[in-house]
Parts: sequence; C-alpha cells; structure tokens
Amino acid sequence: MKNIIEITDLYLEYDEKKILNGVNLIINKGEFIGITGKNGSGKSTLARTISGLEEITKGKIVVEGIELNNNNSQHIRKILSMVFQNPNNQIIGTKVIDDLVFGLENYGVSRSEIQNKISKISKELGIEELLYRNPSELSGGQKQIVAIAGVLILDPKIIIFDEVTSMLDNASKKLVYNQILKLVKTHTIVMITHDSRELIETERVILLENGRIREDISPDELFKNSSMLKKYNLEKPFKYIVLEELEKRGYKEIGDIYAD
Repeated sequence: MKNIIEITDLYLEYDEKKILNGVNLIINKGEFIGITGKNGSGKSTLARTISGLEEITKGKIVVEGIELNNNNSQHIRKILSMVFQNPNNQIIGTKVIDDLVFGLENYGVSRSEIQNKISKISKELGIEELLYRNPSELSGGQKQIVAIAGVLILDPKIIIFDEVTSMLDNASKKLVYNQILKLVKTHTIVMITHDSRELIETERVILLENGRIREDISPDELFKNSSMLKKYNLEKPFKYIVLEELEKRGYKEIGDIYAD
C-alpha cells in the first residue's frame, strides 16, 4: 500500500501545555482507520491538525507527498476534508442546495458541472428531497448527511470524521455510520470516535493517551483485551460479548452452533 498520510514527531502546544506529544503515524491509501481515547487525549486536536486547522508546534505532516504548512494548507484541503461533530458548524446555506453550491463556486466550477455534481451526490446520499429545505428543519442525522454531501461534492481523497455520531440518536447514528461504510470502498477514511461499535469495521485502531499513541492494533485485538477496554473507557461491543459466551460453551465459531 502507498502511504497517503505520514505524521512524524508531531507536537502541538497551547500555553506551554502539550496537547499532542510526539505523534508518529502512517496511514495507507484506502485504509479505514479508527482513532479513540478518553476525553482530553488529543483525538479531535489530531484530526484538526492533520486537516490544517491547527498550527504545528514541532514535527511534520505529509499528505500525498506534500508537507503541510501555512502556504499550502488550502491545497491540502482539496485532498483531505473533515466532517465535524456538530453539522451546524459546517452547514452555512439557508437551503441545502445553497450549501452544496457554495464550495464548488469557490473552486470556480462551471454552472453545468455544479448541477451535475449536485444531482449525482444527492442521488447517491438519498437527499434529493432535502435540497430545497432549510437545514434548520432537518433532523440531526439528515444534517450530518448533508454535511457529508458538502465534503464529498469537492472530491477529496481522504475524509476525517470527528465524532460525527456523538450528538445523534441511535437511528441517526445508524444512518450516518452506514453512509461512512459505503465511503470506505472509495476513500481513505479516518474516524475519530469514542463509540466502540464504530471501530468494529476499521482495519486499525489507534489508541491515544495524553497526546501520544499508545497502541496501534486491530479491532479484534482490542475487543478481546478486557483490561485495555477498561483502561480507555471503551465498552465491549455486543458481537464480542456473544462470541465470548459461545467460546465458553465450547463453540469455536458461530458456524459450530449448527454442527451435530
């Protein structure tokens, strides 16, 4: 796999307090990465720093071979986009369609191409009926899907999702998460979350503590390690609770249930 993000010896400080403390991380093209940790571990700060929204104190971030700095952060944002926890901080139009048009107009996209892109994205995300509605009228899940549409329409290669389901009810969480799983097939995805269920489908889980990466492991390794789950305040997903119970009863795989 080709490296698409390389983070080397990354530090970020506020008022002499280290928020990120020597982060080293490589993310490969097409990977689905989960980043988690306790509140205050530096998860969202890391996401914002990779996105060029925070100024690096020390170290470097390279995105698709280009080192992030103050002069090229706008260019990096064409490659890498971020969806925020609160969609109200991201949606600025008085109608959904206005919000989708805004970013494309800033990039100088022609009117005909704008129409084509909006038609394509709205159909893919199932928001065709929402295009002329005021975002304030939408549910939390609908708003978050609109925020995702606003990012996707700009054709980024990398998308960072920062706690995007934390403010949603269970039905909306499922709606948004299922959309993210579809994007995994075509994009590099970094998902910041404290919800264990959202880590199950990732390829790697990065565990942060005090601004440092403490673990870089598979979801399977994480969810079979009860002490690690306790340390990072993570719940064991129901799937793993069931599997453990089956193993206690002598079943090695779910398929064994149907064996004679």
